[in-house]
Amino acid sequence: TFLRELDLGQNTLNGTLPTQVSNLTKLRILDLERNGISGTLPQQIVNLEQLESLNLNKNDLVGNIPEDIDKLTFLRELDLGQNTLNGTLPTQVSNLTNLYNLVLHFNDFSSLIPSELGNLRNIENIDLGDNEFEGSIPSELASLPQLASLRLAGNRLTSTIPGEFGMAPKLSFLEVNNNLLSGTINTDSDICTSEIDRLIVDCGRIDCECPSCSCSA
Repeated sequence: TFLRELDLGQNTLNGTLPTQVSNLTKLRILDLERNGISGTLPQQIVNLEQLESLNLNKNDLVGNIPEDIDKLTFLRELDLGQNTLNGTLPTQVSNLTNLYNLVLHFNDFSSLIPSELGNLRNIENIDLGDNEFEGSIPSELASLPQLASLRLAGNRLTSTIPGEFGMAPKLSFLEVNNNLLSGTINTDSDICTSEIDRLIVDCGRIDCECPSCSCSA
């Protein structure tokens, strides 16, 4: 129970994640990426209250993120990308205020992107790409003081890119292609004159005049 790091990534592990992992109460790093772990994310995972990094990228997990994920108050990195997780993204994720890296790409999450993610004051990277998120992009994300990279490509997002992103203090990468967004971004807009040096959009839907724009047909 005094184990602090468990790294079994890039093996051929399969089966479900045993609930007994919650007995490792001193664990700070759990890395099981690139295996064949299936089943759901055990509810008991939230008992690892010292956990700082949880990486289960590229497995075969299904089901939801536990709603009391915010019990992991020390969590700095949450990477559940490239699984088949679904349902809504629980707003409790926004209580993980130490989080600097949130990766949930290539899953089946749906419904709205919670505006409460704007509470993640230490977040540097958010990747929610290639899911089934819908609705508009929350403008609250533009106020995140440390956010440098935001990837929302490959969803069903509608409306326009919020102009508030032109005021994002550290945002340099914004990828929103393969959605249902539309509109025009003029050269004199805040987004064009912002810190963003790479902006990837659907040029068939968005008329972007920024030098930073890259097109995805």
